Amino acid sequence: FFGMASRMMFCKPWTHSRVLCALTRATRAHSHHVEDLPWKITWHLARTGEVKEVLCGPEQTLLDVARHQDVQLEGACEGACRCSTCHVQIETEGVYDALFEDQPATDEEDDMLDEAFDLRPNSRLACQLSMKEFMNGMHIRVPAATKNMAVDGFVPTPH
Repeated sequence: FFGMASRMMFCKPWTHSRVLCALTRATRAHSHHVEDLPWKITWHLARTGEVKEVLCGPEQTLLDVARHQDVQLEGACEGACRCSTCHVQIETEGVYDALFEDQPATDEEDDMLDEAFDLRPNSRLACQLSMKEFMNGMHIRVPAATKNMAVDGFVPTPH
């Protein structure tokens, strides 16, 4: 016991809070019923040309929304901001700027975006953006490809 406690004291403090935050977000995302979701967003999938309107709710990440509404968005690291496979482009004028004020990109997100395919000025990681009311009605473009260091074409199964 004492060995574990001493190791925990030297852990990076963000390690535990990131895990708890990810678990909390996942729990919130699973607690919504589709018919109770108040907002709509539109996904534009560059790979297939498909346009898909989906319902979503407050505090769901865009990655959670994509997974629960069958939008093909990879997310190889399961939303831990450790890859660029959930890279999206915010297409609705004004929403990207509002996101910059409300949910600015962290240094970690910027580092991951540097590795993204088809990086643009309006690029963000879907796992780092939580739905807010001002995002209702926005259009999101999913680039035609991703850079997945694990295996090209790998799509993890959500838990």
